[in-house]
Amino acid sequence: YTTITSVNLLDALAIPTAMIVSRLLLKRTYVKVHLGGALLCMMGIVMNVWSDRTTTSNTFPSDDNDTEHEQEEQYPHRVWGDVLAIGGGLLWGINNVVQEFVIQHSGNPLEVLGMIGFGGTWISIIQIAILERDDLQELFGVTSESDENDSMVATCNTRDKLLLLGAYIVCVSSVYVGGAYFLLYSEAALYNLSLLTSDAWTVLFSVVAEHIIPPPLFFVAMLLIVSGVVLYETGPSPIQAVELDDDDDNHNNDNGKQREYSTNDKQVELSVYQAETS
Repeated sequence: YTTITSVNLLDALAIPTAMIVSRLLLKRTYVKVHLGGALLCMMGIVMNVWSDRTTTSNTFPSDDNDTEHEQEEQYPHRVWGDVLAIGGGLLWGINNVVQEFVIQHSGNPLEVLGMIGFGGTWISIIQIAILERDDLQELFGVTSESDENDSMVATCNTRDKLLLLGAYIVCVSSVYVGGAYFLLYSEAALYNLSLLTSDAWTVLFSVVAEHIIPPPLFFVAMLLIVSGVVLYETGPSPIQAVELDDDDDNHNNDNGKQREYSTNDKQVELSVYQAETS
């Protein structure tokens, strides 16, 4: 429905969403260092998207009007696609905060992972059955290249496809398991910021496997993102700030109780003294 550039840019809404929801739901306290780190990461995302757009324009130069016309033909429902990308970014941020809340209060990531796997399996089955049956058939469709009436041509044999699909499942499972244990000890905002550094692995793959060197602007964007994550980490932990506030409240309550007990003791001693003297 929309371009990958728009998806990458709009998905970044997960970062401020996670911070806002964490503030409202988990009472996290963010200081200027945290906000500055998040801002640097957002600047890196914008620069990365701009780098992709500039590279595409230089590789395929054309008139701006022609480019807009081609995009309108290729993405006739681009507004709807942008809305879906915005919704995905917002829901991803909310999902991470809720997952953090459940994991840290239960102390057991395995139960959360089990429910994600159970629910995700049925949702995926329903989604494939309704929306992606043709794509699934195309994935496993093996046809002869000499068949002019059939446009589906297999890019690799069935064994390689199953191996690639299995590798993808292992990688995604590792992401969910690692993310769940990360949220057991850390928080959702840092998790989303750290995910931005995954572009470095994408670049490594493109350089080694595809022999594609990214433009210099991309490395500037990655430097901003990494600097933003490091700057965010230099600030006080939002989790510890909440725990310190809770400890202060408990300490004040204990002091109040001690003062109350000491006052009662003095009243009892005074009553006993008056009774003895009378």
